[in-house]
Amino acid sequence: MYFTLKGKVEEINKQAGEKKDGSVWTKYAVVLAWNDNRQYDNHAVVNVWGDTFDKMNLKQGEVVEVDCDIDAREYNGRWYNDITAFRRHASKNANDDANDNQFGIPDDIGF
Repeated sequence: MYFTLKGKVEEINKQAGEKKDGSVWTKYAVVLAWNDNRQYDNHAVVNVWGDTFDKMNLKQGEVVEVDCDIDAREYNGRWYNDITAFRRHASKNANDDANDNQFGIPDDIGF
């Protein structure tokens, strides 16, 4: 199962390394920000792997909507979340708002 996250790209950090077999991997940590009528912005770091990042064409300062997987792993008795984006949605228009329903939850779910 995946979820959709919508926000403004605040920062993009490139990370690279080498596997044991000598091949190179590249991962980007993308910081997304949004505000759902709170005093302070919400932020999430979303990881995007090399080729996927190239296809998404993310730019700092733009509002994007991406599909993400979330997973958790345990290390030394502590748990860490990992959010990985795998697909970018086409922009509906140039005036998309990062504050509008960033989780893709229907407005009429009946609560």
